[in-house]
Amino acid sequence: MMPMLSSRLRAHRNDEGSLMLVFLVILVVSAMASVVLVTAVSGNKVSRHAEAYNEVLPRADVGVQKALFALINGGATGLPTNSASPAPLSGGTSTGSWYVTHPAALEYDVVSTSTQNGVSRTVTAKLIDQPRFPLAAFADATITFRGNNAADSYDHRSLQTNTGNGDAGSNGSIVFNGNASADGVTLYDYLTNASGTRCSGTPCANLTTVGPKLDISSSGATAFISNAVAACQSAGPLTAWVASQNGGVLTPGTHCYSSMAFDIDTTNLGTDLSPTIIYVTGSVSVEKMTNVNIPASPAVPDPQALQIYALGSSVAIGNHSAVGAAIWAPHAACGGNPSNAQANVWGSLVCSDISNQGGWSFHYDDALTGIGTGQWTQNHYAEPGR
Repeated sequence: MMPMLSSRLRAHRNDEGSLMLVFLVILVVSAMASVVLVTAVSGNKVSRHAEAYNEVLPRADVGVQKALFALINGGATGLPTNSASPAPLSGGTSTGSWYVTHPAALEYDVVSTSTQNGVSRTVTAKLIDQPRFPLAAFADATITFRGNNAADSYDHRSLQTNTGNGDAGSNGSIVFNGNASADGVTLYDYLTNASGTRCSGTPCANLTTVGPKLDISSSGATAFISNAVAACQSAGPLTAWVASQNGGVLTPGTHCYSSMAFDIDTTNLGTDLSPTIIYVTGSVSVEKMTNVNIPASPAVPDPQALQIYALGSSVAIGNHSAVGAAIWAPHAACGGNPSNAQANVWGSLVCSDISNQGGWSFHYDDALTGIGTGQWTQNHYAEPGR
């Protein structure tokens, strides 16, 4: 009897042990399921946050692209420049705003913020342009300075003289003969042509090299002239402009001509804020002993107020004449009319070739650094704090 009872007790204990084991297994499985569930939920939250984080960035970038579009299309005056009153930025389920600051003439800094699904991101970018008139004299191919040629600089706004920015430059070569002088020399396209013989003469001791070529003559670089001329031609054919037939007066605004001839002293009524901008398909000539946009002393010429863009093959400046203008003639040989032993160019002269008999003086106006090409580009893109 006793052995049978012991056997039953042992079986009962074994059953209890099995039940405990099953119970423990259930607890472990339940805990693991809970962990999996929590991990899955957490993972979904992280995934959703990451998705929102990634999706909101393109919306923030829209502010940068809006600013870039406005600048390329001449809409700088409409940009929001007050951080306290930014322009709204919205689309879909996102909201935000953007504004710009203007630290320099050819620079804008953009700050753009967007928020979507509780996630906010801010991006910044610098938009920059390059000056169309970077030097006192620039030639795509060659510049030859002969005796008494000189390049210096001033600022018509402050009447400051000898500001040290009277540089000559070229994509090709520059020769300074005799006592010809310049504040400095800039050689472009140096990555392609790093020859030390490209510059000869004393001013070459103050040489700056730039790797890329300064493109002034390609169809892309001159498209702004072609486009302006096409717009003018839609109103009728272009005519030749002669100073003596127009009272020796230039008026503010945009004008287009087939050629320009300054045969008498010419006054320009344009200003920095309302310049006279002229597009010419042919040649530009200045007769000897003729002044163009040269005010009476003590004032100095304001070339920012007179800009001439020419597609012709010749810019001829006569002996003992003076011109106050920014002249951009990328296909032109710039020289005398026919001789030019003495002449003064107040502003900047950009040509295919520049050559004269000596005695020309180039006076660069520092204010010209504010005239850009209009080819704004995005630079220094960043996300503060990231």
